[in-house]
Amino acid sequence: MIKRVWLLLFTALIGLLNSPVSAQYDQYQFSHLNINNGLPHNDVNCFYKDSKGFLWLGTMAGLARYDGYSFKVYKHRSKNSSTISDSDVRSINEGPDQKLWIETRAGLDVYDPETEQFDHNIKPELDKYGIPESNVRMVRKGHNGAFWFVSTVTGLYKYDSKTGKSVHVSHHLKVDNTVAASPIIDLAEDKNGDAWIIHADGLLEMLSKNTRRVDKRVSLAAQFYDRESDTYKIFIDRQGLIWVYDISTSTGIVSFDPLTNTLKQINKGSSYLKLNSDIVTGVVQDKDDNIWVGTDHGGINIINKKNASVKYILNNENDSKSLSQNSISSIYYDDQGIVWVGTFRKGINFYHPGIIKFNLIKHSSDPGSLIYSDVNRMLEDKAGNIWIGTNGKGLVYYNRATQKFVSYRHDPRNPNSLAHDAIVGLYTDRFGKLWVGTYTGGFDVFDNGIFKHYKSIPN
Repeated sequence: MIKRVWLLLFTALIGLLNSPVSAQYDQYQFSHLNINNGLPHNDVNCFYKDSKGFLWLGTMAGLARYDGYSFKVYKHRSKNSSTISDSDVRSINEGPDQKLWIETRAGLDVYDPETEQFDHNIKPELDKYGIPESNVRMVRKGHNGAFWFVSTVTGLYKYDSKTGKSVHVSHHLKVDNTVAASPIIDLAEDKNGDAWIIHADGLLEMLSKNTRRVDKRVSLAAQFYDRESDTYKIFIDRQGLIWVYDISTSTGIVSFDPLTNTLKQINKGSSYLKLNSDIVTGVVQDKDDNIWVGTDHGGINIINKKNASVKYILNNENDSKSLSQNSISSIYYDDQGIVWVGTFRKGINFYHPGIIKFNLIKHSSDPGSLIYSDVNRMLEDKAGNIWIGTNGKGLVYYNRATQKFVSYRHDPRNPNSLAHDAIVGLYTDRFGKLWVGTYTGGFDVFDNGIFKHYKSIPN
């Protein structure tokens, strides 16, 4: 236990030195959860945090509820009709009455948190909201008690939970500015309560909250997409910028500014900003207004809108706090400011800027790294440099000015070398001399580059 405390203090102290070994990854340190922590599968498709504060995760092998400590897993059981209809969970959204609408490979389920049962027949639930339809494929929660239901047959319904009334929004050939006939693939509300819709043919529309008519319409297909798609996604940031991407194509991401009617495509070849992968799998915005773009094989690309720059967050095999996988399957930003990242076969990563950061410094394939990861003792000298006593690989000196490690080892051919490579104590006296306690080798006094050996304390 003492040894672990010393190692923890050591990593914290080294982190303050802004070492180049770790500086590239200091800002974004991730914690990880996987099947060893109770997650049903390491492929995570989606996240949703409900009104009670539970984080729900959809995986290929079941639905999971995380309370911050442990997972509760819900799987399909063929002999139990109240279980989820399929264990492959694609999306999770909250509907009226705090019930969850869960899209699985077998269809849409309604989960009642009070009974902890799943209903596969959604028509009775829709009847309660005045929606005469059973072919609903998607539910989206809006602002101020609004919920949107998308039908594959009759179009769009808006339910107001405050009034208990629903309104059908559909395409009409003889009425101007009605919603387009092309299937609705995704929908999101902006801060004004207007709904932005992306259709299968790449048509982007803004449906006015007040008139329920289309006030803006722009075709993305003509410039960016060459075919219809049922995998478009839409995200609206706090500044009102609309972000559209297709998770099944290598087209990057398109931003639309409603104030200037400006379209911009951001991908590997764009001149404005560059992504390091054209396959985008998710988009969120953090509290500092940065846009986090999850990609396939490109990790996370963080777009700083203020200075028009992109930072690439990637896996580093020598850093256990880095992103665990560069193939991102989902990304979610919750109300506590935590970024949750689902990966391909590497479980969950999560990040919060307020979590205390400890940079793990350890031995790696980098020849300039710490010589040994088993650390017994550490000491900061008057100059602010760090002496590190290892358990078998000698004494290590970290020079703050040069930001490099220097190692001192026992050499049986050199009487002025370290007495033993296992260090058990470090101390500097008032003269600035370093005293080194070794295992079975007595103690040394290091002065002017020479180790003087003592079996007892000198006068």
